[in-house]
Amino acid sequence: MKKIKKALISVSNKKNLSFILKILKKYNIQLISSGGTYKEIKELGFNCIEISKYTGSKEILGGRVKTLNRFKPILRISKRIKIKQRKYYNEF
Repeated sequence: MKKIKKALISVSNKKNLSFILKILKKYNIQLISSGGTYKEIKELGFNCIEISKYTGSKEILGGRVKTLNRFKPILRISKRIKIKQRKYYNEF
C-alpha cells in the first residue's frame, strides 16, 4: 500500500481536531486545509498549507468551493478508502 503523504482537512466541529492532527503529524503527513479549519490548525501550532495556495485557485461562491481543481483525485482516494473499509468489514 502507498504511504499517505498529504491530507485535506476540513471539519465543521473542531472539538477533537488536535487529536487527529497529532496522529497525522506522527506519520509526517502534510496538512492542507481552508477557511476556519486552516485557521484552527495554525492556532493549534501545526504546519498547514492553505488550499488556495496548494491549488493556485482562489475560493469561489463565498468559500463554498475550494477544491474544484483537485476534486477528481480526492474522489479517487475516497473510493479507495471505501473499498478497503468494505474488505475489512467483510472479514467479520
